Amino acid sequence: NLLGTHNLGRVHYEPIKDRHGNVLLVTIRDTESQHSLFSGRWMQVTKLQSQRKSLSTPEEPYALDILIITMQDILAYQRRSTHRLAPGLYLGYLKLSSSVDQIKVLVSQRTPNMLCHTRIRDNANVSREEWDWIQTLAAAGEKRRSEEDGKEAEQRAESNAPLLYYELQTAIKSLLKHINISLHQVSLILSVSVCFYVQARHFRLYSQEVVEIGHGITFLLLLPPADDVCSAPGQSNPYSPLSGFLHLPLQMFELGNST
Repeated sequence: NLLGTHNLGRVHYEPIKDRHGNVLLVTIRDTESQHSLFSGRWMQVTKLQSQRKSLSTPEEPYALDILIITMQDILAYQRRSTHRLAPGLYLGYLKLSSSVDQIKVLVSQRTPNMLCHTRIRDNANVSREEWDWIQTLAAAGEKRRSEEDGKEAEQRAESNAPLLYYELQTAIKSLLKHINISLHQVSLILSVSVCFYVQARHFRLYSQEVVEIGHGITFLLLLPPADDVCSAPGQSNPYSPLSGFLHLPLQMFELGNST
């Protein structure tokens, strides 16, 4: 009420802090009309940037100065976080990292409201035959690690492979290249003989369910080795992505998807 609105917009995924002990909680909202801009409570972004005179030093800026400097990045994040995927079947990469007080999920700066992903095909539906094949392939992978005849089971799965298998080959290669896994490692994961497992690293295709993100949008999930799904504080990450990624607090990621 003090700010003259009942809708403060969406909360930015991280507060702005400075070394002076100040903390800004930032919310972003596009105004519906010019009327509110001249009510004395609101000001155009460009006007605010031009009129604000910094009272701090570049070495120790105040939180408000940091906000002014990073405002365009914050607005760009807001625009990208409302992007909606086109209907289809996607392959998503689930990678988490933990700290003392929170868990973060790896996302792309271009689509921070979604897991890192690549498109598999336009048809979002996974047929019963395709799902049965994925279950067979996953079971063969588990069997391979415990029994000698696992390779024979995988060969049987390959002989009955649907079109989805070849679509997954292309999607896995594209996704892992995107998150900075070398082409040499990618070539290992594309071999049926390792059943979507990278030797000694065991990347896995999640075979418990197809994740439905929204109407006409479904995801198959690619998981790193079990010990690396969630990196603990101080743990080195052997799968460091290139620039262009964010580690988004899990609560903010869920909040973005709930809208």
